[in-house]
Formats: sequence, structure tokens, C-alpha cells
Amino acid sequence: MARQSAAGPPPIIPALAYTGATLAAVITIATVPRPDSPAAEFFAYVVDNRDRLRLSAVALTFAAIALAVWTAVMCRRVRRLHGDPPGANIALAGGVIAAGAGVLTGLLGWVISRTEDSATAAALQDLQFATGGPGFMAPLCLLFAGIAVPLLIMGIARPLAVTGLVLTATAALSLLTLVTMNAAVLLPITRFGGIIWMIAASLTLTDSVRRPPKDRTPPTAEARS
Repeated sequence: MARQSAAGPPPIIPALAYTGATLAAVITIATVPRPDSPAAEFFAYVVDNRDRLRLSAVALTFAAIALAVWTAVMCRRVRRLHGDPPGANIALAGGVIAAGAGVLTGLLGWVISRTEDSATAAALQDLQFATGGPGFMAPLCLLFAGIAVPLLIMGIARPLAVTGLVLTATAALSLLTLVTMNAAVLLPITRFGGIIWMIAASLTLTDSVRRPPKDRTPPTAEARS
């Protein structure tokens, strides 16, 4: 029990909180027009769905807070397993940046729900998409890589580690959405693939901390005697 308390709370709790809040936010505004839709079309949606936009804003903000907690817990567990690797600090930086972008995305949703003209609503939608799309996904490449690389080095759950590196690539490439909307397909891949990976990593790191790797240090001559 002392070993588990030193490692912090189970990471699956904030992972599930992040998952639930993210899904709630997405489902609440599932019919929102694309960012490249006409401004009048999006404003008509705003007028008809102000309450939905506000509920989604709350869910997105809560999801970002849960992501920050998950990041902190997972980085602590990686440090305990690998002796404070650089990847833990990289993961922490990526998670904090992504969480900040997530909070801003939620707050922008609330502001959009209060707009009274189509031009302002369209401009804010572009800003929210940039923040919650590539602006949120790109920092996740640091979070995923900072956890996946130490797992790969330690030989813990290699398929999970490799999958994390694949998600690292899709998260980084999602920045191309700022150049062409054809790259927007990478956003849901990273978002929902990342959710599954976070849950799997939470369960893996929980089990690994309970059963730390055996000490591979060769026995000394005195010990052998």
C-alpha cells in the first residue's frame, strides 16, 4: 500500500474523466458546421444551439483539467519506473500545453454562444477550431512520446509504446490542418486514438508500479559467496 500511495492516485480515474467529458462535448455539438462553412450557416447554428454550446464549453474545460491531472500522475509514475527520465519532463510540458489549449477552447465556446453577429461568430469559430484542433493535438505529441519512449526503453508493453509513437506522429502532422483542411482527418484519429491509448497506458502503468521491474544489477562477489 505504501508503494501505491507514493506513486499517486490511479491514473485511470482522470483518464476516464477526460474520456467522458470529451465524448460529452463532442456529442453535444455533433451537428456543428465545419469551420470552412459559410458564416451565415454557422451563425444560424449558434442562434439555435446556444445552450448546447455552453454545455460543450463546460465539458471541454473539465476535460482539459482532467488531462492536466492525468499528465501529472503519469509523469510521476514514469519517473518512479525509470529514475526521472527526460521524457517525463517532455510529457509534462506537452500535457500542460494541451490542457491550456483545451481550457481556452472551452472558454471560446462560451464566448461564441453569446455572439450576436455572424462575422464575429465565424471569426471566433476559426480561433476555437485552431485552438482545439491542431493547437490542442500538436502538444499531445510531446505527451505521448514522453511516456512511450521510456516504456520502450524499459521493455514495458512494447506494442503500447509503439502505438504511442504512431500517435505522436499523427499529433505532430495534425498541424498541417492549418495549411489544408484535407489533413483534418488526423484530428479525430489523434483525439479518439489518444483516448484509447491513455486508458491502456493508465492500466499498464498502474500494474507496472505495483510490480516494478526486477533489479538487473549483477550480484557482487560478496553476495555470491
